[in-house]
Amino acid sequence: TQNSPATFYSVGSAESAPPTKLAITTVNGGSSPTVGATFSVIVQSQNAGGTPRNVTTNTAVTLSLNTGTGTLGGTLTGTITNGTSSVTISGVTYNKAENGVILTATRTSGNTLTAGNSSSFNVSKAVLTVSSGLIANNKVYDATTAATISSNTVVLAGVLAGDTGNLALSTNGYMATFASATVGNGKTVTVGGLTLTGSAAGN
Repeated sequence: TQNSPATFYSVGSAESAPPTKLAITTVNGGSSPTVGATFSVIVQSQNAGGTPRNVTTNTAVTLSLNTGTGTLGGTLTGTITNGTSSVTISGVTYNKAENGVILTATRTSGNTLTAGNSSSFNVSKAVLTVSSGLIANNKVYDATTAATISSNTVVLAGVLAGDTGNLALSTNGYMATFASATVGNGKTVTVGGLTLTGSAAGN
């Protein structure tokens, strides 16, 4: 009998398999975002083994909040362009300081990819400074560094727009000291014990 020529088929490896899922690989470069400040999120297309694989058509993705009690805002969409495997979505915001926040990336068009979650991350409180309305009082030399302050319509810098009117500075129980007990003008005064009040104080 005459043998027919054999036919061979190439079997792709896991590394060459097409992308099947999305993964959020980085949030804010690995550092904790700050309430109200913009941060970036990197979304990657991967095969089943977790290897980055290029999409074969422009693939749109959307970010949403998976775990957390705040509000995700800012820029929440991006596109992994044909022939690439990731997109950096910049301008994302979160409006509450808390731990254990998780985001989800979902494909909305293009290659069919399952949604992927980020690792949990923490959102840090916003940093505020007193821009006006708080002054140190002059005093007669008494050989101590004890100081007092006066407050009048204190203005805080760094308050988020949504928190305006829901935040105030309390000086109850403050402590203030001059840098030294010697006589002088324009001396530095360090103040402690100031607290924030209002419904937005936790942010």
